[in-house]
Amino acid sequence: MAVAYLTTVWEKSSKELSNLFAGMKEMECNRRFRLRELLALFMQRTERMWNSIPPLLTPVVEDLAKTPTDTKMIERDVSEKIRAKAQELQKKDEAILTTDPMNGPGLAGVPEPDENFELQSPLMSDLLCKVEVIWRKSDKMMSVWKPCLAVMTSDSYLHLFEIPANGNVQTGTAPEVAFQALVPPVVVPTEEAIVDGATVPHHGKSWFEHLVPGASLDLKSSVISFDQQKGNSTFEITESMAPSGFSKISKNVRKRKYSLRLSSSQHMVDWLLELRELGAE
Repeated sequence: MAVAYLTTVWEKSSKELSNLFAGMKEMECNRRFRLRELLALFMQRTERMWNSIPPLLTPVVEDLAKTPTDTKMIERDVSEKIRAKAQELQKKDEAILTTDPMNGPGLAGVPEPDENFELQSPLMSDLLCKVEVIWRKSDKMMSVWKPCLAVMTSDSYLHLFEIPANGNVQTGTAPEVAFQALVPPVVVPTEEAIVDGATVPHHGKSWFEHLVPGASLDLKSSVISFDQQKGNSTFEITESMAPSGFSKISKNVRKRKYSLRLSSSQHMVDWLLELRELGAE
């Protein structure tokens, strides 16, 4: 019984192995046939490309043969180019020297202002959701409370503008007054200064320094928290910043925290509602 079973299994296995071997032979024959056809096409295309090179080389060789190599001719060409460049530079220098700084174009060509044009303060923009003078303090050591102009924008950002020390701005000061403290003074140069080429001194600082926010927080990546020890009109906002530099490798999430103090608890509630509406958690 066992011998008959083994014989049957052997016969079926031999048949399946024969079919498998025949299929592999057919597959290998097809592979070699296709590979031969591809190599034949590749060699034919390569031959056509190589045969097309001589017609392209002929004009190049002719141009190289016509290129002058005589020393005198080369020196003459170089001298002509140097002379032409020198004349061009001389004309530019003469134009600069003859320019009268007091007789410039001025406002010539500037269109007349529209009669209905009205110059408004940037604080009147529809892109601003809330503007107020508040106190802020960072989480760094030795940090102290400082007044700042906080601006909430419709694109879900909170900008904190640092107010200069001589601004005399406190909590409750009108935003327009605080903004004027950020605007640099207008210095009109005199006629003598323009002629002498003197520039307005900046004392090592950019004239627009205070118009750049000291901090800009993405409210959609920020979380609001409270610390009872800091009072009932103070809250903390923590922003998770995008990784950069070493943090991309270490996968550490960079964060920065600011404590914000309002003039009253009611003001704080209004600010919290606006912050949450713009995406802060």
